[in-house]
Amino acid sequence: MVFVVLCGLGMATSGTTQVQASINPYITLAVPGSITGLTLNLGDNAQVISGLAVTSNAPWHIFAQSVKDTPNPGDDYDGHYWSPSVSAAGQGTIVGSRPGYMKNAVVLNADTDVELSDDPAPLTSGVSLGTTPVPFTMKQTVTYDDYPANDYRVVMVFTASN
Repeated sequence: MVFVVLCGLGMATSGTTQVQASINPYITLAVPGSITGLTLNLGDNAQVISGLAVTSNAPWHIFAQSVKDTPNPGDDYDGHYWSPSVSAAGQGTIVGSRPGYMKNAVVLNADTDVELSDDPAPLTSGVSLGTTPVPFTMKQTVTYDDYPANDYRVVMVFTASN
């Protein structure tokens, strides 16, 4: 009787089950914190910035822009450093409708030079799995037309997409 039971199990038919699955692309972006204490000198200035990193399982693109069209007009940078004290004194370059800006826009470089503006510009792209550090250089040319102040600022926004 034991033999019959084993043969019965051996005679069972088998089948195939097909399973299909997909993995959606994902992306996260780590951005550097505030950069303080940067001293700009007359002429070309460059600072390597670290802390930007992308984590993805698909091809990725990173875009950069300055903050624009916020309720506080002091937060619209138009790609330039802006100083509240220089603006209050009515000095500096006029960008849009107000003074207080440095003459030249900030330039970022990860692959090629990208002039910062209120519109997103492609900073870099890549294809890598996992986390990839993306160091970039922030450049600023200071001219004799730029007024001295210790409160120049610019806010940059980074976005990533697959």
